[in-house]
Amino acid sequence: MAFKDIKGHSLQISVLQRILQTKRVAGAYLFSGPTAVGKFLTAVNFAKAIQCINQTDDCCQRCHNCLAIERRNHPDVYIVDKQAEEIDTTEYPIPETETQKKAISVGSKSKEIKIEEIRQLQQELSYKPTKSCYKVVIINDAHNLNSDAANAFLKTLEEPPGYSVIILVTDKKNLLYPTIISRCKLLKFSGVNTALIEDILAKQQDLSQEARRYLAYFYEGSLGKAVRENSEQLLTEKKRVINLFFVQRFPNTEQTFLQDKERFIRSICFISLFLRDLYFLKAELPPSTIADSENLPLLESLAKDFSLEKIERIMYVLKEALLYTEQNVNLKLLLNMVLSEIRS
Repeated sequence: MAFKDIKGHSLQISVLQRILQTKRVAGAYLFSGPTAVGKFLTAVNFAKAIQCINQTDDCCQRCHNCLAIERRNHPDVYIVDKQAEEIDTTEYPIPETETQKKAISVGSKSKEIKIEEIRQLQQELSYKPTKSCYKVVIINDAHNLNSDAANAFLKTLEEPPGYSVIILVTDKKNLLYPTIISRCKLLKFSGVNTALIEDILAKQQDLSQEARRYLAYFYEGSLGKAVRENSEQLLTEKKRVINLFFVQRFPNTEQTFLQDKERFIRSICFISLFLRDLYFLKAELPPSTIADSENLPLLESLAKDFSLEKIERIMYVLKEALLYTEQNVNLKLLLNMVLSEIRS
């Protein structure tokens, strides 16, 4: 894959290509934006373009450096990626030799990036590049640096080797130390437009137009989610959640929503998007603004029971509940908070 194959980020890619054309590669970058929109993929391809033997504004995908980075075994590209355990090893085989093992920090059950990993990274940066002009480091989900790791890493950012290029990737920039952010060139990413996601879903999965439209809104511009998620299963789960909350009115909610954190978060997102549609319907916006057109009859039947003010209050509580899940607040407490607001 090269820059030309990445969808939805033409502005960000043009900025990176301009950097490559002028040969003014900075020492540190911060790629920030929503989750799973292509930040990490862009970072890897930026590394490939930097190291590409042909030295253009994109990677050639043919030279030794490009192919080695694609396989994650280039000695001058070091990747800290706690999500690596989720990678399809047929596409990204895990390196076998000791030299190759240095090129990637394989994922572990803990998402926290610890000081030992940063010290290993610093040791790698102390060696000059062997196959290219630069040593490139990519830290995915950089907001997971714990305090010791962040403080140690800050020293590297303050006095980086002249041959190093550090790329931090995050969807939670607010969790990074301001001193780390200030030492990086910021490149902001946004979600991919819904039309592009609908088009990709149409090519990859056998879904109705209404289902594709709903999923394009539900994924909130996240192309990664659109490609990875089991859409049929997600649509079935959505139907069950909406039925429990707005048709049956809350039977067996604990058994359904408290099985695990990820299911709870998805359920909150299903309800939020449903209420967003209900708000638009109450506000008499055009039907084209409704994401879940298949539930339009249900939305119309509920419109008389919900004022705009009540919908706003519930959506605020749902937003708060999502924020609390990141702080590991008890899910049963959050569910009761949501139910209390909907019933009021």
